[in-house]
Amino acid sequence: MEIRLAATRYIWGAFAVIILGLLATPIFGSSLGLAHVIIAAVVALGAFLGTGMIWAWGDPNLSQGANVESSARKQKRGSVERLADEIDSMSDEDLQRLRLRLSGDVREVLTTPEYGLSDEGELMRR
Repeated sequence: MEIRLAATRYIWGAFAVIILGLLATPIFGSSLGLAHVIIAAVVALGAFLGTGMIWAWGDPNLSQGANVESSARKQKRGSVERLADEIDSMSDEDLQRLRLRLSGDVREVLTTPEYGLSDEGELMRR
């Protein structure tokens, strides 16, 4: 959050310096022309789009005001809850096989007839 705020300050600070420079040109003898207006419009558009990119405007995956970190935490929490539900629905036999697999001793799991290795090397039911 602080990085985005600092980047926004730099963008709009640069915008202000450029616009002040454009407005100061009549002081040095030239007049404001069409080129000054075009440059000001391009710089304003760049500042607006740069701010939008930094704050991820228009990203449908983020709710308004949310940042990437909080949405990642919510996704992780949801996957943990789904895993807990899956483990709760497992039979005692399946839980024992899971314990064996997680402990690193997969010989017993691999010799069980209803389980085997897929072509990719993953353990799966037959």
